[in-house]
Amino acid sequence: MQLPIVQPTPIVLKYGDEFRSCFKDCRQFNHFRNYLTGLMVLENKSMANIARCLLESADKTNLSRFFSESPWQQKQINDRRVQQMKEAVKTYRRRRDMAALIIDDTLCEHAGDLFEYVARHYHHAEDRYPLSHNLVTSHYVCGQIRFPVDFLIYRRYEEQTRWEEFVKTASRPPDSKGPRRAPTIS
Repeated sequence: MQLPIVQPTPIVLKYGDEFRSCFKDCRQFNHFRNYLTGLMVLENKSMANIARCLLESADKTNLSRFFSESPWQQKQINDRRVQQMKEAVKTYRRRRDMAALIIDDTLCEHAGDLFEYVARHYHHAEDRYPLSHNLVTSHYVCGQIRFPVDFLIYRRYEEQTRWEEFVKTASRPPDSKGPRRAPTIS
């Protein structure tokens, strides 16, 4: 049985205020705190389940709209989180040359191609190209201190290259120096 979320967890209340300035208003900030609480305390961590367990929310789509439509700054929040983690472990860290930034990629396979940025990526352990997202994560490691730094969804080179623009500029005659200008009339 799922228990209702009546307020953010004590740890979210303790550290969450450092992120308050990242949000436009208190409603966005409350959605952020409720989402973090749901990720920590609920067994089913889907957004639909978190929204279902929130008692204070009259409209269960508020949390979904917060992520899809609100102008919050994901990079600013993550940068602040990493800075907060670095400060919290400052006295326990070892020398810089004993630390490492670990980069890892993980394929998240999908049955269909309706997701944004899904493509056929090479699975090096199985020597095949499954339909998947390629999630690239980075983790800071220094002795017993370990925490995630960031993540990106890898996008294939073909998606990033603007081939039409490239072909237009590459198809000009080799002796041309760009588009011709009309003569100026004085």
